[in-house]
Amino acid sequence: CRASRPDMPAMPDSKTTPALPVLIVEDDAGLATLVAETLHAEGLRTVIFSAGRDALAWLEGNEAALLILDYTLTDMNGAQFLAKAGAQVTARTPFIVVTGLGDERIAVDMMKRGARDYLVKGLSLLDVLPVTVRNVLSQVETERHLALAQQSLENVEHRYQRLFEDATEGIAVADFKTGELLECNNAFLDLTGYALDELVGRPQKMLHPPEEGDSPVSRDFALHQSEKQGQTLASRMVTKSGALKDVEIKANAVDIGGRRLMIAFFRDVTAQLRIQRERAVMLDLLKLMNEKTDTRELVRCVTATVCEYTGCEAAGIRLRKGDDYPYFETRGFPPEFVEAESTLCVVDINGQIARDELGHPLHECMCGNVLHGRFDPSLPFFTPKGSFWTNSTSELLATTTVKERQGRTRNRCNDDGYESVALIPLCTGGGMIGLLQLNDRAKGRFTRQLIEFLEGVADQVAIALAQRTAEAALRESVKRFEDISNAAGEFIWETGLDQRITYISSRVFDILGYRPDEMLGRRSTEFTPADTEIGRASYRERVWTVV
Repeated sequence: CRASRPDMPAMPDSKTTPALPVLIVEDDAGLATLVAETLHAEGLRTVIFSAGRDALAWLEGNEAALLILDYTLTDMNGAQFLAKAGAQVTARTPFIVVTGLGDERIAVDMMKRGARDYLVKGLSLLDVLPVTVRNVLSQVETERHLALAQQSLENVEHRYQRLFEDATEGIAVADFKTGELLECNNAFLDLTGYALDELVGRPQKMLHPPEEGDSPVSRDFALHQSEKQGQTLASRMVTKSGALKDVEIKANAVDIGGRRLMIAFFRDVTAQLRIQRERAVMLDLLKLMNEKTDTRELVRCVTATVCEYTGCEAAGIRLRKGDDYPYFETRGFPPEFVEAESTLCVVDINGQIARDELGHPLHECMCGNVLHGRFDPSLPFFTPKGSFWTNSTSELLATTTVKERQGRTRNRCNDDGYESVALIPLCTGGGMIGLLQLNDRAKGRFTRQLIEFLEGVADQVAIALAQRTAEAALRESVKRFEDISNAAGEFIWETGLDQRITYISSRVFDILGYRPDEMLGRRSTEFTPADTEIGRASYRERVWTVV
């Protein structure tokens, strides 16, 4: 499906490591070192300065392939740095702004000043930074070569064409007025999944979601025709398979051979945005786990959040209860489905729970497989962590054997029309406590990356639920312990190695006249009588004979 032009000379590889270093201006020495080490691992050289004035002095006699600029420096901010550097420096040195301030106004201001990207300091900075740096370097390299080619297009047509084909970013050429696609490079074909002859002569709007309206061109194309020409716009593309991809599009109008054309550059940012969305969802879930002390409310919020993020119509969480794993919370499932599927236990002819040779209860269907770790990670519908997922239960049942599915399944999900199904175990160091289930009647709801993310969510949920179970058991134990001591007419205290009281039962007030809060944190020796025979005898009479 590639457009081949073997007569064209080779284009410089935009992924080649630049000869110039990356200039890092960051007043946090530790972070600067981590950024440098991350870029060194990508084969890039770096120069580090903590003060803006020192970096400006260095730029007077040196050049950098890229500037990574901390917005808030000790001696100036990012805007002041760029003003002092001057237009000549900023024009030849692409830069990325990194800051701990999540102010969108700062981002807009710095992008207007020419920033190629804007990153916020956080846990994922070092994960996102290499991709961002490579994308900027790739974009700069592509733009540089394309600009050279455009300047002498008529004289070096063959060189331009090879550059066009080998660019790592997708490039498409369309009629400026109608949006008819005239040419695309190999990267663009890879991005969309189409062959060249399937696109040339077709409207560019075919590559955008249908909800954009009846206009002959896409909304982004119309913006690039007018006030947004030359700017980068966030958009979504529809591939040949029907999948949606997040892209950034930068387009310019050019006149070639008496015809006005639109040349657009496409960068796939699907993975980058997915990481950002996953991070936001995980932070929301962690916040819920810290705020929601009630288990029922926590599980209800988790299922709602997961449904919203994945777009699945139904979700449920099963938790262990005695010998079974009934639904603890469901969302979106019909009541009759929940009632029919709530129990997983196999029942014998006598109506009793069937058990294996070790006396463990038998649980059926695919949920039972996940809960008991019966899976084969070499099969595409299982993961190494024991999750099950499919984008078509109908296809799964038609193309796999009972043995591959690890035993007989009820097939109730498929009977009820659910095609996309995922079962994620909730497991802690103490063992299996339940599972997270997601169902949707549409096919193709899941990707392997999404399942891996849901496994991370399930791990956090399992830890939170296990913690609440342990805390509830501890409260019950403490209450039972205190009830026993109070009933016996005694009081009990507990101290640390430093003899400070860490726990004391309420019965102490009746015996010593102190409230528990008056004694907690104080040394037990403060309540021991003076070292005299009379004192010891009195204390033994009042306390030791009672406690």
